[in-house]
Formats: sequence, structure tokens, C-alpha cells
Amino acid sequence: MKYCISDHALQHVNKHFNVNGKLDGSKFNLELFSTPSELITFCNSNQPYEMLMQENGREAHIFKLIDSIVGKCAIDLKQNYSEKSIYLEDIDGYVIQCVKSDILPNTNQFCLIVQPNKEKYDIITMYPGEYAPPLPNSKFSKEFNEFCIVFWESNVLLV
Repeated sequence: MKYCISDHALQHVNKHFNVNGKLDGSKFNLELFSTPSELITFCNSNQPYEMLMQENGREAHIFKLIDSIVGKCAIDLKQNYSEKSIYLEDIDGYVIQCVKSDILPNTNQFCLIVQPNKEKYDIITMYPGEYAPPLPNSKFSKEFNEFCIVFWESNVLLV
């Protein structure tokens, strides 16, 4: 199946590609993939390294490039930072741990979160870095929500 992206999802994804001069969160290496279209073309001709099931039938497709830096990741292990450097921020009703950082770690992986349909994968979002589950939400099953909570309690968002 082919990967496709809606205009709405593209607006969200563009922030990882420095569109309109705004670079926010995780950042793709623009020398490797200068636009979301280039990344989607790559994905349509390569297989994911790993595929994970999420809630509501969504899937995480993880791609890994052995010899390339795909970009910079805005999520890191909490243990890598002092408690003094961590502050809390409310994002979509969930309080997460954040660290101000001018330097983001390099990554050779990126993720596509997709909704499979009969003929295509609709891209919800894509970002450089290892798989990160969504923020916890009471709409999720108890097990998946606990998985999300554990992840976000042991990681920080680099801003």
C-alpha cells in the first residue's frame, strides 16, 4: 500500500521541515529529505524496519537508515538531565516534563503514524526519532494508556 498525506496532516508535518522559516520540535535533515514529499517517496519505495499497532487501528511505521542521520530528535531519556533542568508544561491537557536545549540528539530513525485504509496508508504525522507513543488519554484502553504514561514519565521533551 502507498503512503498518502492530507493537507491538514501536511500542515502539522511541515513544522519538522522548516517550512515558512519555523522549526519546531524534532527536525528532519533537509540535506537528506528536504520536503515531506521526498520522505513519502522514500517510504513508498522502502519497507519499514518495524511496524507497531496503536489504539484505534493506527499503526506506527518505523524506518531506520543505517548510514545516515535522518534528523534531530526532540525526545530524550529523563535520566540524561538533572532534576533542576526539568520543568512541567501542559500539552493538550497532559503535563509533560520538558528541558530547554539548544542541541538535539541526532537520530537515524523516523516514524510515520498512519491510519491504514483499503488502498493506502493515511499519514497522521511523521517525525524523526524513535517511536514515541501519544500523550496519555482516557479514551485509550487501560493497558495502552499505562504504556503511554510510563513512556512520558521516563522521557523529556526537548524545547
